[in-house]
Amino acid sequence: LDNAPDDQGFSPGADDNATGVAAVMEIARVMKDLQTGMTLEFVLFGAEELGLVGSQAYASRAHERGEEIVLMLGLDVLGTRSTVFSDAFTLDATPVSLTLAEQVADAAETYTDVFSRDGSSNARIMVTATGCRCSDHQSFLDHGIPAVGVFQFFTNPAPHINMSTDTIEHVDITYARQVAQAVMAGALEIA
Repeated sequence: LDNAPDDQGFSPGADDNATGVAAVMEIARVMKDLQTGMTLEFVLFGAEELGLVGSQAYASRAHERGEEIVLMLGLDVLGTRSTVFSDAFTLDATPVSLTLAEQVADAAETYTDVFSRDGSSNARIMVTATGCRCSDHQSFLDHGIPAVGVFQFFTNPAPHINMSTDTIEHVDITYARQVAQAVMAGALEIA
């Protein structure tokens, strides 16, 4: 944050994470009447910045009930193009979700103008043993549920994130739409 926590009046959150919320809502609107081979749920979580509170509660309950979740796709910060790869976004996966993340990356390359890159190498997917530990998909990974985090290009972060300058002027709407289309294409391929 650009102010001390006690002085932080507000961070508008246009990119982090109104872009993810808008993408989920638009994907749900477009897909609402589509017949797929599985149930799709569109969920928005609160208090991610306070310790993944909402997603942790949801994932815990799902795990306790034994729900069969094929994949959780977490959309977080989708509105700023990288200065390194202007058409890239990042998929964060673990070995358990790698095959599903690859399906999303394939769908992005087939159906959209954006592509997945991990940032630290030229690999398509950012693969870590336990997840990036930075977003709501982590709550599902922690319960053994396959999950993939979707972000703008991960290793070239936008300077306005978690700042009072995280306003709509810093959001590239076209780019956010393209990443949302890539996620939707991937979800449809998996479903």
